[in-house]
Amino acid sequence: MLPRPLSIWIVSQSYLPYYGGITEHTWHLAAALGARGHCVRIVTGAAGPSGVGPADADPPGVAVSRVGRTWRVPSNGARACVTWGWSLRRRLAALPPPRPDVVHIQSPLEPFLPWEALRRLPGLKIGTFHTAGRRPHWGYRWFAPWLRQRAAGLAARIAVSETAARYVSDYIPGDCVVIPNGVAPERFAAATVAASPGHAASPVRLLCVGRLDPRKGLPELLAAIERLEAPARGATVELTLVGDGPLRAALERRARRHRLPVHFRGSVAREQLAGCYADADLCVAPARDGESFGICLLEALAAGVPIVAADLAGYRETLRGSGAARFYAAGDASSLAAALRRLIRAPAERRALGRAGRRYAARFDWQAIAARTEALYRETLGRRLPRAVRREIASSPRSVSASSTS
Repeated sequence: MLPRPLSIWIVSQSYLPYYGGITEHTWHLAAALGARGHCVRIVTGAAGPSGVGPADADPPGVAVSRVGRTWRVPSNGARACVTWGWSLRRRLAALPPPRPDVVHIQSPLEPFLPWEALRRLPGLKIGTFHTAGRRPHWGYRWFAPWLRQRAAGLAARIAVSETAARYVSDYIPGDCVVIPNGVAPERFAAATVAASPGHAASPVRLLCVGRLDPRKGLPELLAAIERLEAPARGATVELTLVGDGPLRAALERRARRHRLPVHFRGSVAREQLAGCYADADLCVAPARDGESFGICLLEALAAGVPIVAADLAGYRETLRGSGAARFYAAGDASSLAAALRRLIRAPAERRALGRAGRRYAARFDWQAIAARTEALYRETLGRRLPRAVRREIASSPRSVSASSTS
Protein backbone atom coordinates (compact mmCIF):
# COMPACT_ATOMS: atom_id res chain seq x y z
CA MET A 1 0.00 0.00 0.00
CA LEU A 2 1.29 3.45 -0.86
CA PRO A 3 2.24 5.75 2.03
CA ARG A 4 -0.52 8.19 2.85
CA PRO A 5 -0.12 11.83 1.86
CA LEU A 6 1.16 14.22 4.48
CA SER A 7 -0.12 17.55 5.71
CA ILE A 8 2.88 19.87 5.23
CA TRP A 9 3.05 23.50 6.35
CA ILE A 10 5.95 25.47 4.87
CA VAL A 11 6.70 28.51 7.03
CA SER A 12 8.61 31.27 5.26
CA GLN A 13 8.99 34.98 5.92
CA SER A 14 10.25 35.36 2.34
CA TYR A 15 7.40 34.92 -0.10
CA LEU A 16 5.49 36.83 -2.77
CA PRO A 17 5.34 39.72 -3.46
CA TYR A 18 8.95 39.78 -2.24
CA TYR A 19 11.41 38.23 -4.68
CA GLY A 20 14.59 36.35 -3.81
CA GLY A 21 16.10 32.90 -3.49
CA ILE A 22 14.07 31.83 -0.46
CA THR A 23 10.84 32.96 -2.12
CA GLU A 24 11.67 30.86 -5.17
CA HIS A 25 12.60 27.90 -2.97
CA THR A 26 9.33 28.15 -1.02
CA TRP A 27 7.14 28.50 -4.12
CA HIS A 28 8.66 25.63 -6.07
CA LEU A 29 9.04 23.24 -3.14
CA ALA A 30 5.37 23.77 -2.22
CA ALA A 31 4.29 23.27 -5.83
CA ALA A 32 6.35 20.08 -6.23
CA LEU A 33 5.16 18.58 -2.94
CA GLY A 34 1.58 19.43 -3.90
CA ALA A 35 2.07 17.71 -7.24
CA ARG A 36 3.18 14.60 -5.32
CA GLY A 37 -0.25 14.47 -3.66
CA HIS A 38 0.44 16.13 -0.32
CA CYS A 39 -1.74 18.73 1.37
CA VAL A 40 0.54 21.78 1.40
CA ARG A 41 0.07 25.14 3.09
CA ILE A 42 2.47 28.11 2.95
CA VAL A 43 2.43 30.17 6.15
CA THR A 44 3.85 33.65 5.60
CA GLY A 45 3.16 37.33 6.25
CA ALA A 46 1.01 39.95 4.57
CA ALA A 47 2.97 42.39 2.42
CA GLY A 48 4.10 45.51 4.24
CA PRO A 49 4.59 48.97 2.72
CA SER A 50 7.83 47.82 1.08
CA GLY A 51 6.09 45.10 -0.93
CA VAL A 52 7.33 45.12 -4.52
CA GLY A 53 6.97 43.11 -7.66
CA PRO A 54 4.25 41.87 -9.98
CA ALA A 55 1.29 39.93 -8.62
CA ASP A 56 2.47 36.38 -9.34
CA ALA A 57 0.06 33.55 -8.61
CA ASP A 58 0.47 31.14 -5.72
CA PRO A 59 1.43 27.53 -6.53
CA PRO A 60 -1.51 25.56 -7.93
CA GLY A 61 -3.36 23.51 -5.32
CA VAL A 62 -1.41 25.06 -2.43
CA ALA A 63 -3.14 27.01 0.35
CA VAL A 64 -1.50 30.23 1.53
CA SER A 65 -2.16 31.69 4.99
CA ARG A 66 -0.84 35.16 5.83
CA VAL A 67 -0.26 36.01 9.47
CA GLY A 68 1.28 39.22 10.74
CA ARG A 69 2.98 41.67 8.37
CA THR A 70 6.27 41.34 6.49
CA TRP A 71 8.93 44.04 6.41
CA ARG A 72 12.32 44.22 4.70
CA VAL A 73 15.24 44.94 7.01
CA PRO A 74 19.03 45.18 6.37
CA SER A 75 20.81 41.87 7.00
CA ASN A 76 24.03 40.24 5.78
CA GLY A 77 24.59 42.85 3.07
CA ALA A 78 21.07 42.53 1.70
CA ARG A 79 17.48 43.09 2.83
CA ALA A 80 15.78 40.19 4.59
CA CYS A 81 12.06 39.62 5.15
CA VAL A 82 10.85 39.73 8.76
CA THR A 83 7.24 38.88 9.67
CA TRP A 84 5.89 40.30 12.90
CA GLY A 85 2.63 41.36 14.49
CA TRP A 86 0.91 41.59 17.87
CA SER A 87 -1.60 38.95 16.75
CA LEU A 88 0.99 36.51 15.38
CA ARG A 89 0.48 33.87 18.06
CA ARG A 90 -3.31 34.09 17.89
CA ARG A 91 -3.40 33.83 14.11
CA LEU A 92 -1.03 30.86 14.09
CA ALA A 93 -3.30 29.11 16.58
CA ALA A 94 -6.32 29.87 14.37
CA LEU A 95 -4.94 28.38 11.15
CA PRO A 96 -7.46 25.98 9.56
CA PRO A 97 -7.14 22.18 9.47
CA PRO A 98 -5.80 19.73 8.60
CA ARG A 99 -3.20 19.95 11.34
CA PRO A 100 0.33 19.51 10.04
CA ASP A 101 2.31 16.31 10.16
CA VAL A 102 5.38 18.36 9.23
CA VAL A 103 6.14 22.05 9.78
CA HIS A 104 9.00 22.93 7.44
CA ILE A 105 10.51 26.28 8.48
CA GLN A 106 12.74 28.27 6.14
CA SER A 107 15.59 30.03 8.02
CA PRO A 108 14.23 28.64 11.32
CA LEU A 109 16.41 30.70 13.68
CA GLU A 110 15.49 34.12 12.29
CA PRO A 111 12.97 36.39 14.06
CA PHE A 112 9.99 36.43 14.39
CA LEU A 113 7.62 34.12 12.52
CA PRO A 114 10.04 31.15 12.54
CA TRP A 115 10.48 31.43 16.31
CA GLU A 116 6.74 31.45 16.88
CA ALA A 117 6.24 28.55 14.48
CA LEU A 118 8.82 26.50 16.37
CA ARG A 119 7.06 27.18 19.66
CA ARG A 120 3.39 27.29 18.74
CA LEU A 121 2.63 25.02 15.81
CA PRO A 122 1.93 21.31 16.20
CA GLY A 123 3.72 18.72 14.11
CA LEU A 124 7.28 17.66 13.44
CA LYS A 125 9.61 20.65 12.95
CA ILE A 126 12.21 20.64 10.18
CA GLY A 127 14.31 23.67 9.25
CA THR A 128 16.17 24.67 6.10
CA PHE A 129 19.21 26.97 6.39
CA HIS A 130 19.96 29.27 3.44
CA THR A 131 22.62 31.70 4.69
CA ALA A 132 26.38 31.82 4.10
CA GLY A 133 29.23 34.31 4.04
CA ARG A 134 32.87 34.86 4.88
CA ARG A 135 31.94 36.65 8.10
CA PRO A 136 29.65 35.19 10.80
CA HIS A 137 26.27 36.83 11.13
CA TRP A 138 26.07 39.15 14.15
CA GLY A 139 22.94 37.30 15.34
CA TYR A 140 24.85 34.03 15.58
CA ARG A 141 27.73 35.73 17.41
CA TRP A 142 25.61 37.51 20.00
CA PHE A 143 22.75 35.08 20.55
CA ALA A 144 24.30 31.65 19.87
CA PRO A 145 23.45 30.12 23.30
CA TRP A 146 19.81 31.20 23.04
CA LEU A 147 19.56 30.12 19.40
CA ARG A 148 20.96 26.69 20.28
CA GLN A 149 18.01 26.25 22.62
CA ARG A 150 15.64 27.16 19.78
CA ALA A 151 17.40 24.79 17.40
CA ALA A 152 16.79 21.92 19.81
CA GLY A 153 13.15 22.06 18.70
CA LEU A 154 14.11 20.95 15.19
CA ALA A 155 13.78 17.22 14.52
CA ALA A 156 15.99 17.56 11.43
CA ARG A 157 18.03 20.25 9.71
CA ILE A 158 18.46 20.82 6.00
CA ALA A 159 21.03 23.11 4.37
CA VAL A 160 20.84 24.13 0.72
CA SER A 161 24.59 23.58 0.37
CA GLU A 162 27.63 22.39 2.27
CA THR A 163 28.60 26.06 2.46
CA ALA A 164 25.36 26.91 4.27
CA ALA A 165 25.75 23.88 6.56
CA ARG A 166 29.23 24.99 7.65
CA TYR A 167 28.06 28.56 8.20
CA VAL A 168 25.39 27.63 10.74
CA SER A 169 27.24 24.73 12.40
CA ASP A 170 30.11 26.99 13.46
CA TYR A 171 27.75 28.57 16.00
CA ILE A 172 24.81 26.18 16.24
CA PRO A 173 26.39 22.71 16.23
CA GLY A 174 24.38 19.88 14.74
CA ASP A 175 24.11 17.69 11.66
CA CYS A 176 22.57 19.07 8.47
CA VAL A 177 21.31 17.09 5.50
CA VAL A 178 22.28 18.90 2.30
CA ILE A 179 19.35 19.14 -0.11
CA PRO A 180 20.02 21.81 -2.73
CA ASN A 181 17.75 24.36 -4.29
CA GLY A 182 16.11 23.32 -7.52
CA VAL A 183 15.00 24.56 -10.89
CA ALA A 184 12.07 23.79 -13.18
CA PRO A 185 13.89 22.91 -16.45
CA GLU A 186 10.69 22.99 -18.49
CA ARG A 187 10.32 26.72 -17.76
CA PHE A 188 13.60 27.39 -19.54
CA ALA A 189 13.60 24.65 -22.16
CA ALA A 190 12.38 27.03 -24.84
CA ALA A 191 15.02 29.62 -24.01
CA THR A 192 17.19 29.65 -27.13
CA VAL A 193 20.53 31.34 -26.73
CA ALA A 194 21.41 33.18 -29.94
CA ALA A 195 25.19 33.33 -29.99
CA SER A 196 26.54 36.73 -30.90
CA PRO A 197 28.76 36.68 -34.01
CA GLY A 198 31.30 38.56 -31.91
CA HIS A 199 31.69 41.84 -33.74
CA ALA A 200 30.91 45.41 -32.80
CA ALA A 201 27.65 45.52 -34.76
CA SER A 202 26.14 42.78 -32.59
CA PRO A 203 26.58 43.58 -28.87
CA VAL A 204 27.03 40.64 -26.55
CA ARG A 205 24.05 40.64 -24.23
CA LEU A 206 24.83 40.28 -20.54
CA LEU A 207 22.18 39.44 -17.93
CA CYS A 208 22.28 39.79 -14.14
CA VAL A 209 19.28 38.57 -12.10
CA GLY A 210 18.85 39.41 -8.42
CA ARG A 211 17.99 42.12 -5.96
CA LEU A 212 19.96 45.34 -6.25
CA ASP A 213 21.42 44.96 -2.77
CA PRO A 214 24.86 46.01 -1.44
CA ARG A 215 26.35 42.50 -1.32
CA LYS A 216 25.44 41.70 -4.95
CA GLY A 217 28.54 43.39 -6.40
CA LEU A 218 26.71 45.63 -8.88
CA PRO A 219 29.08 48.63 -8.62
CA GLU A 220 31.92 46.29 -9.65
CA LEU A 221 29.80 45.00 -12.54
CA LEU A 222 29.21 48.53 -13.83
CA ALA A 223 32.92 49.29 -13.41
CA ALA A 224 33.69 46.22 -15.52
CA ILE A 225 31.28 47.43 -18.19
CA GLU A 226 33.15 50.75 -18.26
CA ARG A 227 36.37 48.88 -18.96
CA LEU A 228 34.78 46.79 -21.71
CA GLU A 229 33.32 49.87 -23.37
CA ALA A 230 36.66 51.69 -23.56
CA PRO A 231 37.41 52.24 -27.29
CA ALA A 232 40.81 50.60 -27.04
CA ARG A 233 39.25 47.34 -25.91
CA GLY A 234 37.15 46.80 -28.99
CA ALA A 235 34.37 45.01 -27.07
CA THR A 236 30.71 46.05 -27.16
CA VAL A 237 28.14 44.77 -24.69
CA GLU A 238 24.63 45.44 -23.42
CA LEU A 239 23.73 44.69 -19.80
CA THR A 240 20.23 43.98 -18.50
CA LEU A 241 19.62 44.04 -14.74
CA VAL A 242 16.53 42.10 -13.65
CA GLY A 243 15.53 42.91 -10.09
CA ASP A 244 14.98 45.85 -7.81
CA GLY A 245 16.38 47.10 -4.55
CA PRO A 246 17.90 49.97 -2.58
CA LEU A 247 20.87 50.54 -4.93
CA ARG A 248 18.79 51.08 -8.05
CA ALA A 249 18.75 54.88 -8.01
CA ALA A 250 22.53 55.14 -7.47
CA LEU A 251 23.22 52.57 -10.18
CA GLU A 252 20.96 54.36 -12.64
CA ARG A 253 22.77 57.66 -11.96
CA ARG A 254 26.13 56.02 -12.54
CA ALA A 255 24.98 54.40 -15.77
CA ARG A 256 23.67 57.74 -17.08
CA ARG A 257 26.78 59.63 -16.01
CA HIS A 258 29.10 57.23 -17.82
CA ARG A 259 26.71 56.52 -20.70
CA LEU A 260 26.81 52.81 -20.03
CA PRO A 261 24.61 50.42 -22.07
CA VAL A 262 22.61 49.22 -19.04
CA HIS A 263 18.89 48.46 -19.08
CA PHE A 264 17.08 48.31 -15.71
CA ARG A 265 14.13 45.91 -16.07
CA GLY A 266 13.10 45.94 -12.41
CA SER A 267 11.22 42.96 -10.99
CA VAL A 268 9.59 40.74 -13.60
CA ALA A 269 6.81 38.20 -13.23
CA ARG A 270 7.78 34.54 -13.02
CA GLU A 271 6.41 33.69 -16.47
CA GLN A 272 8.54 36.43 -18.05
CA LEU A 273 11.84 35.38 -16.50
CA ALA A 274 12.67 32.60 -18.97
CA GLY A 275 12.42 35.14 -21.78
CA CYS A 276 15.07 37.27 -20.08
CA TYR A 277 17.48 34.35 -20.16
CA ALA A 278 16.49 33.56 -23.76
CA ASP A 279 17.66 37.04 -24.77
CA ALA A 280 21.07 36.69 -23.05
CA ASP A 281 24.46 35.54 -24.30
CA LEU A 282 26.07 35.54 -20.83
CA CYS A 283 24.76 35.50 -17.27
CA VAL A 284 26.82 37.40 -14.68
CA ALA A 285 26.71 36.58 -10.94
CA PRO A 286 28.86 39.34 -9.38
CA ALA A 287 28.07 39.00 -5.65
CA ARG A 288 30.76 40.04 -3.18
CA ASP A 289 29.79 37.68 -0.35
CA GLY A 290 26.89 36.04 1.47
CA GLU A 291 25.81 33.56 -1.23
CA SER A 292 25.14 30.00 -0.11
CA PHE A 293 23.89 28.76 -3.49
CA GLY A 294 22.55 31.07 -6.21
CA ILE A 295 19.22 30.04 -7.77
CA CYS A 296 19.92 32.38 -10.68
CA LEU A 297 22.82 30.07 -11.55
CA LEU A 298 20.46 27.11 -11.92
CA GLU A 299 18.12 29.19 -14.07
CA ALA A 300 20.98 30.17 -16.38
CA LEU A 301 22.15 26.55 -16.59
CA ALA A 302 18.66 25.33 -17.48
CA ALA A 303 18.36 28.03 -20.14
CA GLY A 304 21.71 27.09 -21.65
CA VAL A 305 23.29 30.46 -20.84
CA PRO A 306 27.00 30.37 -19.89
CA ILE A 307 27.94 31.98 -16.58
CA VAL A 308 30.62 34.33 -15.30
CA ALA A 309 30.50 34.10 -11.50
CA ALA A 310 32.36 35.52 -8.53
CA ASP A 311 34.67 32.99 -6.91
CA LEU A 312 32.54 32.41 -3.79
CA ALA A 313 32.30 29.10 -1.97
CA GLY A 314 28.54 28.83 -2.51
CA TYR A 315 28.81 29.55 -6.23
CA ARG A 316 31.74 27.15 -6.63
CA GLU A 317 29.75 24.40 -4.94
CA THR A 318 26.65 24.95 -7.07
CA LEU A 319 28.59 25.01 -10.33
CA ARG A 320 31.08 22.28 -9.42
CA GLY A 321 31.30 19.83 -12.30
CA SER A 322 28.91 21.78 -14.55
CA GLY A 323 31.51 22.82 -17.12
CA ALA A 324 29.30 25.85 -17.75
CA ALA A 325 31.00 28.69 -15.89
CA ARG A 326 34.08 30.84 -15.64
CA PHE A 327 35.08 32.45 -12.33
CA TYR A 328 36.74 35.71 -11.36
CA ALA A 329 38.05 37.21 -8.10
CA ALA A 330 35.02 38.41 -6.11
CA GLY A 331 34.86 42.18 -5.71
CA ASP A 332 37.51 42.83 -8.39
CA ALA A 333 36.15 44.78 -11.36
CA SER A 334 39.34 44.24 -13.40
CA SER A 335 39.15 40.48 -12.92
CA LEU A 336 35.47 40.52 -13.88
CA ALA A 337 36.17 42.56 -17.01
CA ALA A 338 38.92 40.12 -18.04
CA ALA A 339 36.63 37.10 -17.58
CA LEU A 340 33.87 38.75 -19.59
CA ARG A 341 36.25 39.86 -22.32
CA ARG A 342 37.50 36.31 -22.81
CA LEU A 343 34.01 34.92 -23.41
CA ILE A 344 32.82 37.93 -25.41
CA ARG A 345 35.52 37.11 -27.94
CA ALA A 346 34.78 33.36 -27.94
CA PRO A 347 31.24 32.61 -29.20
CA ALA A 348 32.08 28.95 -29.81
CA GLU A 349 33.21 28.56 -26.19
CA ARG A 350 30.00 30.23 -25.01
CA ARG A 351 27.91 27.74 -26.98
CA ALA A 352 29.85 24.81 -25.51
CA LEU A 353 29.41 26.13 -21.98
CA GLY A 354 25.68 26.60 -22.58
CA ARG A 355 25.21 23.01 -23.79
CA ALA A 356 27.06 21.68 -20.75
CA GLY A 357 24.86 23.79 -18.49
CA ARG A 358 21.62 22.38 -19.87
CA ARG A 359 22.82 18.83 -19.20
CA TYR A 360 23.96 19.66 -15.68
CA ALA A 361 20.75 21.47 -14.69
CA ALA A 362 18.68 18.29 -15.04
CA ARG A 363 19.99 16.94 -11.74
CA PHE A 364 18.38 19.88 -9.89
CA ASP A 365 14.82 19.30 -11.14
CA TRP A 366 12.39 20.36 -8.40
CA GLN A 367 10.54 17.06 -8.68
CA ALA A 368 13.70 15.20 -7.62
CA ILE A 369 14.42 17.75 -4.87
CA ALA A 370 10.86 17.37 -3.53
CA ALA A 371 11.22 13.58 -3.52
CA ARG A 372 14.39 13.85 -1.42
CA THR A 373 12.69 16.28 0.94
CA GLU A 374 9.67 14.00 1.34
CA ALA A 375 11.97 11.06 2.07
CA LEU A 376 13.55 13.07 4.89
CA TYR A 377 10.11 13.94 6.27
CA ARG A 378 9.08 10.29 6.39
CA GLU A 379 12.39 9.09 7.79
CA THR A 380 12.25 11.68 10.57
CA LEU A 381 8.60 10.96 11.33
CA GLY A 382 9.49 7.30 11.61
CA ARG A 383 12.14 8.04 14.21
CA ARG A 384 10.10 10.42 16.32
CA LEU A 385 6.54 9.06 16.45
CA PRO A 386 5.03 6.10 18.33
CA ARG A 387 4.84 2.83 16.42
CA ALA A 388 1.05 2.95 15.94
CA VAL A 389 1.24 6.46 14.48
CA ARG A 390 4.11 5.46 12.19
CA ARG A 391 1.99 2.61 10.81
CA GLU A 392 -0.92 5.00 10.22
CA ILE A 393 1.25 7.50 8.36
CA ALA A 394 2.73 4.74 6.23
CA SER A 395 -0.50 3.13 5.14
CA SER A 396 -3.80 4.93 5.69
CA PRO A 397 -5.70 6.88 3.00
CA ARG A 398 -6.26 10.58 3.42
CA SER A 399 -7.86 13.48 1.54
CA VAL A 400 -5.30 15.96 0.26
CA SER A 401 -7.42 18.76 -1.14
CA ALA A 402 -5.97 22.19 -0.27
CA SER A 403 -8.21 24.92 1.04
CA SER A 404 -8.26 28.36 -0.53
CA THR A 405 -6.15 31.23 0.72
CA SER A 406 -7.06 32.13 4.27
